Amino acid sequence: MDSIVNAEWQLRRLRKVEASLWERELSGDGDALGVLDSPVFSRLQRRIDAAERSYYRALKELHRVRKEAAAAQPATDDPEIGFVALSSDPDPKNDPKPLAAAPPAARAPMENLALRL
Repeated sequence: MDSIVNAEWQLRRLRKVEASLWERELSGDGDALGVLDSPVFSRLQRRIDAAERSYYRALKELHRVRKEAAAAQPATDDPEIGFVALSSDPDPKNDPKPLAAAPPAARAPMENLALRL
């Protein structure tokens, strides 16, 4: 994940550098088409290409790891996680009841804030 963030940050920075180089070149009396042959722009483009390759390589690895992790988890039919009794008593009268959800007023202030958004 760090590789993706680093590559994204580098791409953003390099795009700003590219934009400033274009502004500098176009504000002068130079030929705008001749700028493309400049060694500065060539080196910058190589850095951009390398950062993009790094980004996509790390993204592909992240997708692979997530796919493997999803395949390793057992599939469940019930998406809700319920209360699991720890007692081995087969009598249903002795099973503890699941806890009810707290009323909205009893929730934490940040949770109430999230509900209003």
